[in-house]
Amino acid sequence: MIKFDKLIAKCNTIMYKNSEILEIIMKKYKLKLGMKLDILLLNTIKQIEEMEIKDLIYILEINPNTYYKLKNGKQMYTKLKFNSHSQIKILKDGEKINKIRFKTIQNKLGIKNYTLMKLLGITRYKYNKMMKNDKYEINSIDIKAKRIVKLMKIDFKYIKKYGNRYYKIEELNEYCKKRKITINQFAKYYSNNVKHYKFNKIIIEKSEKGFWIGGKLKLSEKFTNKNYKILYNKCVKLSNKMAYLLHCQNLKDEFCDIAICKIVEDGGVIVKTFYFDIKLMLNILMTKAKYAIFNYYKKENNKMIYYDEYENNYLEHTKLLTDSRYDPQLLVT
Repeated sequence: MIKFDKLIAKCNTIMYKNSEILEIIMKKYKLKLGMKLDILLLNTIKQIEEMEIKDLIYILEINPNTYYKLKNGKQMYTKLKFNSHSQIKILKDGEKINKIRFKTIQNKLGIKNYTLMKLLGITRYKYNKMMKNDKYEINSIDIKAKRIVKLMKIDFKYIKKYGNRYYKIEELNEYCKKRKITINQFAKYYSNNVKHYKFNKIIIEKSEKGFWIGGKLKLSEKFTNKNYKILYNKCVKLSNKMAYLLHCQNLKDEFCDIAICKIVEDGGVIVKTFYFDIKLMLNILMTKAKYAIFNYYKKENNKMIYYDEYENNYLEHTKLLTDSRYDPQLLVT
């Protein structure tokens, strides 16, 4: 049996150098490995650096459950200890694994199910499905590359020299090389759902402006005014469809309002990102609206509807929203 502790020991002296904001914070607040962090210090850093707490605890590798205990006084402090697990590579990125292979690797390393699931990027939903079906296979995830991409996104979000803008592909390539990942890995792990990979590849291949990186944006007033009729008609069609599927015809008008609101309030990034393909842009906007309706229905009706973010295809517009009854020339970006 290979001792898992030996693999960990090789990584104990490695601290992430893939996050600029982490290095800034470590130096500015004189943080060191093994140092005790309490809720007062975390809140101080959060306020001064104007960071969301979820991003701060991510770069410091503090478990959300640990933060919850600190916040609610159930734990006084936590030690700054970077998780060397995410430095270990078990399989190649995307390599397939089934029940038998999972058990074989687990026995060799002598680790718990949950630890190996984490190392391979396997969700609980997929793990349970794999355990029930000997033929079911899962694509492993390179958790090290995934973390590096997340750290890059946090840098882009908080360091002033970056900011919300288009990043030329050559520029992104340079950033990726510095962090020892490929542009292909960046495209794969940029979105939370790896099934968005193909859309990120389309952006890299077709967008002359580059890859848009930034926070939430409303639709521009110009775009909204010019294309409101098109968007409204598609929202009506979507709302009728969802009301029928969910057996609640009385809510179709409410669904339509939710769809329009979601697109206007949260669709700016989609327009900027997919400006080069109008049909794809509209389909993704409507898909966001569809899930806004779906989540509203779950919440308001206390429906215990479960779907796994990796198992289900978030962008299934080709099935639900195939509609070419518009003139692309009418759309203004």
